[in-house]
Order: sequence, then structure tokens, then C-alpha cells
Amino acid sequence: MTTSNKTSTKSARKAKSALKRRKATADTLHDFLDDLPDNRRPIDLMEPEIRPSRFHLALHALNESLTKDDRLRMLRTGGAGVVIEVPSADWVHAIRTAAETLTRFVHVCARDGKARSTDKADHGNTEIGDFLGAGGRVLGISQAPERYLPSALIAAADVRIKIDPPSNRVIRRAILSVTGHKAGRMPRDVAQALTFDVLAASLRKGTSAGACVRRLVAASRANAAINPDLADVPTLSEIHGYGQAGEYAQRLAHQFSEWKAGRAEWTTVDRSVLLGGEPGTGKTTWCAASPRHSTSRSSRHRWPCGSRKPMAT
Repeated sequence: MTTSNKTSTKSARKAKSALKRRKATADTLHDFLDDLPDNRRPIDLMEPEIRPSRFHLALHALNESLTKDDRLRMLRTGGAGVVIEVPSADWVHAIRTAAETLTRFVHVCARDGKARSTDKADHGNTEIGDFLGAGGRVLGISQAPERYLPSALIAAADVRIKIDPPSNRVIRRAILSVTGHKAGRMPRDVAQALTFDVLAASLRKGTSAGACVRRLVAASRANAAINPDLADVPTLSEIHGYGQAGEYAQRLAHQFSEWKAGRAEWTTVDRSVLLGGEPGTGKTTWCAASPRHSTSRSSRHRWPCGSRKPMAT
């Protein structure tokens, strides 16, 4: 072996030894990751057969609520402020994904009220003014737009869209998109009392349209189940002759529903009331009918633990 070969071999060994002792740094890791191909694709570019059911459900619900004029105003040049009101907080992010497939927005406010420090009407108004003033499209989505979205967007909105709980037509279209098959007969308003996540979980790729309908019906029945103690108690709509007490009960039920939907604070709900009257005037029935009214539509509408139920004396 020549001297030059020995030198080359020794240098190679030193380099190999140094490589073993070398510790990975953040820069080398980032360089490695940057060289990897990014195979992730946004949901709007996914092939239809691999899109989740929540995407199809949200897209069909949005399309049913959009008018032709709404679409034209959203797509026009010069920018547009778009506000979408959804049925409840669990719809917010799915509707955002669906809306972003229709056109490009330079700024999106998707607020469900969970971020209490930022999901407020006085937060983010400067950005709204800058983006709209520059001719961009801005989207705001919430179950309570006036409460959670920037007030500047509410005031300057060019398009206001309200998405109602999905009709049977929306459910049929979503089932067709997910399974590739048309759904047969289904109960009226089968999805009215179900949360968005329950709806999405009930519509499954690889199953039949009939199986999707059966899951929806089973979920609706489970949600409609009420407290056995209230089984023989009438609802508020079935009792009469209570005058101001009946009106108050209806108002209380509405307050409770607004709180459960995330459109009102718990502090806005009346948590106690004192009823007085002679025996046999219906005080106990009133007390039982009020919570039943709140629980009869959905399992979400239950008196929360620790709250005060109406009491009679």
C-alpha cells in the first residue's frame, strides 16, 4: 500500500468517526424534512371517494342555504364580507372547510366561543378593515355572529347566510355523496335534534344508504328519550291556563336552548323562581313540564348538574 493510499484510508476513517460523533442539530433536521415530499393535500383537493362524511354534510347544507345572488356577491371583484350563521358550535369548522372550496378568502374568522379572550365582537376589527379595504374576501362563521365575530365584519357584510339544521333533502344528498346510493324513505326531520358529529358518524362510506338511515333513526330515538320520571308529564305546549307563569316557562325554555346552542351566557338564564298558589292549581305540573320541555327535543337540552330547577311552594 502506498503512502497516499494510507493517508486516504486514515482520512476516511477520521471522517467516519467524526460523523458518528456528530449530533443532529435543528438545522440538519429541518434540511432533512424540507427535502421530503409533502404528500398532504387540502380537503378541497381530495378525491371525492376519500373525503369524510362531515365534508359532504357541511357542503350540502351550505349549498342549500346559498342563493344565486349570494354566490354572485361572493365571487365579485372588489372583495366581499361574508357572514355565515351555523346551527351550533360543532358546525363551525366543517362549514369553514366547505366554504373555502367555493372561493378563496384572504381572511377567515371561524369562532365558536371557546376562545373567550379572542372570540369577541371587539377583537380583530383592524384586520377586517385592512382586508376588506384592500379588496379581499373575508369570511366569518359562528353560531352567534353578533356575539363572537368582529363587529366591523357584521356591519360591513355583503352576504349573510343562515344554515338551518339539515333537512331530509340535505341528508339524502350527503348519503348519496358518501355511499354512492340513494336513500329510501326516512322519518320527517330525521336530523333535526342531532349534533353535527353524530350526523357525520352516522353517514359512513362502505355501508349502504339504508344502514345510514337506520343509524340516524336510532340516534334520533336515543336523543328523544326523556327522564322516566317525566314520562307521564305533559310538555309546556300541552298545558294551558297558566297565564304569566306559562309565558315565563316558555321564556325560560328559550333561554335554556339559547345557552345550550352557545348563543347566550349561562348568566342570562333565570336559575330560580318561586311559585305560590292554592293546592291543586298546577304548581307541581308546571315544575315538571318545564324541564321536560327542555329535554324532549334533544339529549343536549338537559338541566345541567348543579343548577336550580323550578321549585313550588
